[in-house]
Amino acid sequence: MRQLTLLDMRPVCPGCKTAVPVLGQWSPGDKSYLCKNCTLRHGVPIEVFAPSGNSVGVGLNASRDYAPQRARYQSLAESLIQLRRGCVMTLDTWTEEHGLPCEKDRQLRHGCKRCLNLVKYDTRVKMAAVTWALNNGTDPALAVAHANRYDVMMVRATRPAFSLAFPLCHRCAQLHDHKSLSGDARVYCQQCDDELEVEAFVKNRGIFENPDDDEAILDKLFRLRHELFERGVLPDYWYQVKRRAI
Repeated sequence: MRQLTLLDMRPVCPGCKTAVPVLGQWSPGDKSYLCKNCTLRHGVPIEVFAPSGNSVGVGLNASRDYAPQRARYQSLAESLIQLRRGCVMTLDTWTEEHGLPCEKDRQLRHGCKRCLNLVKYDTRVKMAAVTWALNNGTDPALAVAHANRYDVMMVRATRPAFSLAFPLCHRCAQLHDHKSLSGDARVYCQQCDDELEVEAFVKNRGIFENPDDDEAILDKLFRLRHELFERGVLPDYWYQVKRRAI
């Protein structure tokens, strides 16, 4: 008789990569959830935190006496972001001075989901830089060198897109030349800007006279925002957004 496969539905702790019965919030100021052992070994004294009017209701104690504890907490919080995003390291490899090993040596780890995602992003940025350079008659090598300022494999973080001469869209990470009326680069490319506008219309379709009549709404938008149809975003993207919401 064939034995059926069992599926372990227990949550996996990002700190030790172990399946455990339950995870708990690691600190009042962070949304990371760890197992009991990781929380006890890498916890932060409650005195480090202080009430705040921010979105989570808690901030860090600004007292000079807790400067070392604040630095330790912030280093741990940054490393936990990488662990939650698929880094294969564990908190056992974390050090207060350097964080995770990959944060110290900036080297890729084989089989690491986080590293793979960073490589994909890095490659997409450089390919977009070369494409932009070829389309605009500039040196691809210079474009790639300029785009290296965005190289997440080196800095592990994304700098503001509008600091680039040819900015990256904050939504699709592609180079674009979409500008505002003042000539400044926009945060989003034209395609993403249009799609976000359509998503806003779908979300707030109660402002239309017949919110359940898609054809009537699209007719109205055709008169008011004809350029969305000219650029090919409408009507198809309207129905795509509605299908995703089902």
